[in-house]
Amino acid sequence: DAFQQAEEASGGGPGNPQKVVVDQTQITVLTSLGRAWVHGLKGEAAAAQSLFDEVIQTAPDFPEAYMRRGEFYRSLRRYPEAAADYGTARKLAPGNPSLLAGRGRVYAESGNAEAARQDFKASCARGWKEGCAGLKGLGP
Repeated sequence: DAFQQAEEASGGGPGNPQKVVVDQTQITVLTSLGRAWVHGLKGEAAAAQSLFDEVIQTAPDFPEAYMRRGEFYRSLRRYPEAAADYGTARKLAPGNPSLLAGRGRVYAESGNAEAARQDFKASCARGWKEGCAGLKGLGP
């Protein structure tokens, strides 16, 4: 996430605490993501959509923004948009197995069991428990 990226950029990390420098843009992006999610939970889809879009326009290289908007789309059963956002997030953070599991959930819910199986299997192979659970949930 943005805070971890800031910590790593400052030379900090596990076993090497450093002062974490977070700029105003990062604060705005993270705050807006939280607000968008709350609007989505309250059923205020237009407000949530607007904030997600604003965040992505402000920080187009931030994979978590696409992941969260993908989850929002999944909650609305807008599966093509959800899969596309997870795909973009994967391009930005190719080593993140949670993104494979998330897209796997999208595929599973939309009835694309084969694509779901591929994503869950790849996520599980990278040690992500949610991917393994999704794979088991699909059955043989």
